[in-house]
This record gives sequence, C-alpha cells and structure tokens, in this order.
Amino acid sequence: MATPTESPETQPQGFQEEMEPQGFQVDALPPIGSGDPLEKQPFAGRHFSDAKITSGVLSGTRRGASGVGAEAARFNAGRGAAPGVYVYREGSVAEPQIASRKNEYRVVGDKSLLAVESPIWQRTFEAAMEQYSGDARAAINETEHTVRDIGYDGYFSEKSPGIVFLYGDQTIQPLGNETPFPSLTSSRSPRGNDLSE
Repeated sequence: MATPTESPETQPQGFQEEMEPQGFQVDALPPIGSGDPLEKQPFAGRHFSDAKITSGVLSGTRRGASGVGAEAARFNAGRGAAPGVYVYREGSVAEPQIASRKNEYRVVGDKSLLAVESPIWQRTFEAAMEQYSGDARAAINETEHTVRDIGYDGYFSEKSPGIVFLYGDQTIQPLGNETPFPSLTSSRSPRGNDLSE
C-alpha cells in the first residue's frame, strides 16, 4: 500500500488492482455516507401481501418468495439479488394484481433513494457488466449490492417512480381496521393496542 509520501509514479505495480475490485471504478462513486446524493428524505409507501404479517417487520430475506415476474429469473444470478422489499410510494396506484392482495402495510421513514437512470447506477451497472461478461442478470444483482454498500436505502426508476425497492427489513404499520402489531404496542396501554400515547 502506498504511503502518504509516495507519488503515483513511485507506487508499486498493481497498486490500483489491489485497491479496486476487478471491473469496478471505485473512484467514480461517492464515498459511503457523503454529500447530497445520500441525503435522506421523508418517505411513505405501501406494501401489499397475501401473507398476514404479525411481527411488524417486512423481512427482506423473503424477497423472491412469490416466484413471479422478471425478477424471479435473475434472483440467483451472480452473487444473488440483494435482500429487500418492494413498496408503492404513497399516492401512486398499485398494479391491480398487486393491489388485490389481502393485506396492505405502510412503510415510513427517512430514506435515501437512487434513480436507476442516475450516473452512479449506470456506471456501476456498466462495470458489473464487464465483471460478469455481459450477464445482465448478474450485473443488476451486483449493482444492487454496490448501491446499498455506498449507503443508499433503495432505488426506483424514473419511468415508474411509484414503485420503490428498499434494502433489507422494513418496519411496517398496518392499514385499515387491523390491530397494531403486538411487538409495537405500548405495555402501558390499558387496551394493549393503542399507539397514540
């Protein structure tokens, strides 16, 4: 590794290869947790599920459990798809086959989201395409992991901005007439399900 007094000309051969994962231009990406691109904004969205969720948490490790859609075909490519969940931004209209599911849950919080059309996503995807010899499925999965590792909480497409993918597990709130989750209720509440205290 180079010392602070070494100039680029005196760095040992292979210095760059040791510092950067093969196929990625690390210097083209912002450092983790830096600057405006990672600024968190208030977010609210809805997740639809046929399964009743009693824990108060959407598990990102269940991604792909339904086995439907184009995502199912790429789920295990490369190092696999990053764990997470899909939600519809509040105010957007869910697709009928999704909105017809029995249960609807709300996800809220401050999130840093990246558009897949952004230069960060595009440069990362191009590097991953090289790394995986043109395998787009593996490259998308690698891009997801890299964007998460940079510090983003999720991503979306400007072509369909209402659909957002959020990394990892997400705390949820029930909608409608459902009782709040037992794990989220106050033990001081006389009724056991009042979150307004």
